[in-house]
Amino acid sequence: MVTFRFLFGFGFASLVACAACTNEPANKHEHSTDAVAPAPAVVEAGVREPSAPKMRIATDGVFVDGNLYVTSESDFGSRVSATLATAKLGEFDLTVDVDRKVKPSVVHQVIGILKAGKPKSLSLATYDRAGTKISLPIDLGGKEAPVCTPVALIGKDGSVSVWTAAGTTTTKKFARGLAGPDMTQGSEALRKAEASCGASRLVLGIDEVFTWGLAADLVSSAHADAGDARIPITTVMKDLVPGRKVR
Repeated sequence: MVTFRFLFGFGFASLVACAACTNEPANKHEHSTDAVAPAPAVVEAGVREPSAPKMRIATDGVFVDGNLYVTSESDFGSRVSATLATAKLGEFDLTVDVDRKVKPSVVHQVIGILKAGKPKSLSLATYDRAGTKISLPIDLGGKEAPVCTPVALIGKDGSVSVWTAAGTTTTKKFARGLAGPDMTQGSEALRKAEASCGASRLVLGIDEVFTWGLAADLVSSAHADAGDARIPITTVMKDLVPGRKVR
């Protein structure tokens, strides 16, 4: 409720009469110079503060505020881009849920769309193989990465390779184990590569025969002691060759 304060001027006779009734001084308001306070701004009913879009990358498509955009449709990318163009992503720290079984190329494509919107920050929330929800920060660009930036690739054959972005002949490569890619040795090599470089980001690639969940497991294992202090990830889905320079 908005209360308005009014000032009334009274004639001398009225003031005297009032003073006689109340025993208050007759000139209490006689020389008041108080200004009328402006009414506070009224917020229009139904108007909400802007908020970041709620997004989830699922196996069948991308959900944006409950609306599904099917990845198999030819105009999938352009439709998502058009929807997010009005979302003012630059005002928000954005977190996107990603299902474990999503194809890496879809994740990479959506990251590209979101980067174009220039959010303040971007993280992908995924459940690791232990069932714990983890948050993986995504590199949005900016400063050039050091030549020692670590690169990790889960190849088509299930091997895990770790090298530096400048290219090196000392690539660490771990063959696929009986249960799949060797996350133990692969994550340990990645952790050592990050430590030796003082890396501010890492480059991550995974072949399309696998799913995003394995990529998340590799990073999560390498950063097991980092909590929410994980370094940002740059995803590269094509043209990653173990030992070669990353372009």
